[in-house]
Order: sequence, then structure tokens, then C-alpha cells
Amino acid sequence: MSDLLLLLRRLLSRPLDVAALAPSSTALAGAMIADLNLTPGFSILELGPGTGALTAAIDRVLRGVPGARYLGIERDPVFTDHLRARFPTLRFVEADARDLKRVCMTEEFTRVDAVICAVPLILVPTSARLQIIQDCDSLLRPEGEFRALSYLHSWPRRGALELRADLRATFVNTRTRGPVWFNLPPAVILSGQSRPS
Repeated sequence: MSDLLLLLRRLLSRPLDVAALAPSSTALAGAMIADLNLTPGFSILELGPGTGALTAAIDRVLRGVPGARYLGIERDPVFTDHLRARFPTLRFVEADARDLKRVCMTEEFTRVDAVICAVPLILVPTSARLQIIQDCDSLLRPEGEFRALSYLHSWPRRGALELRADLRATFVNTRTRGPVWFNLPPAVILSGQSRPS
């Protein structure tokens, strides 16, 4: 089954759980991982990999990095099974992003260089969103990179404004990249770094 068809089926069966209208484009995937400082042993935590559009780009770049590590946390069981079949060399855990600290402890994945987040954080209740962001920060190595995608049409919404404020309060060097027009819908990338040690 194609990624688009799988996503549409999940969207129709679980409309409150799936925020995307289509899998992320290769343009967005490339922008999400651009300029990462990929050194030997680099580790990436991906939240909400969905059908694996961003995961495919991550997998391609990590293949050339000695000792690279990856962990994907996806709460939808159908997506998780799809990801495990599509990327047999990567590790996926079926869990909610709100449990990421516990999952990372269990998986012995407690220090990461980058977090790539496709979870629709603007739709997550405020306290849970802030907890996810703070948990990501606690897992990141000093000057580690946090990147989250957000859709352009949601930019002026209250949840998006709160998300940007939460990122500024948690990380340093926060910035917005994009928009990435070649995506449905167009997206922006919100990023920041954990504080230096």
C-alpha cells in the first residue's frame, strides 16, 4: 500500500489523531535534516514518523555515518507496523510522545544529538506540549538540535504562537526556516538548540 493511501485510510479512521493531509514531501524532509552536524555516533530521535517520509531522508543520511543511532516513537500501531516493515534496520517503538522519556530510558537512548518532531505540537494540550519539549531538551546533548514541523496555515493560531514561545523559553538559537512550498500543506520548520554545557 502506498504511503499516501495508508495515510488517508488512517486519517479517515482516526481523524483526531492524524494531522497531515499527505506524507511530507522530499523537499520538507530534506529541509528538516539539512545542516545537521553528522559526526560518528550521531543519534537522532524522531517523534511521530507516521508513514516514514522524513524517516527515509534520515535513514539515507545516517547510512554514511559510522555508529549512527536512530529511534522513532510513533503512537499509531498501523503506522508503527508499516515503519518496521519499511525500515527493518531502524528501531521503532509504539508509544505516545508524552512518554518519550520513559521510552528512551527503556531503549537506552538517553542522550541524542537531534530530535526531529512531526508530532502536531500545536494540537497537543499546553501542559503536555511543554512537557514534550522539556523532555526533548533533557535528552539532547549540549547544543543538540530540536526541529519541529508546523504547517503554514496554522502560523497565526494560538497554539502555534504558544509553541514558538515554548521553544524560545526552552532552547537557544531558535529560528524558523521556510516556508517549504513544495509540501501539502506548505510547512515551516521551527528549530532551536539545547544550551551549551
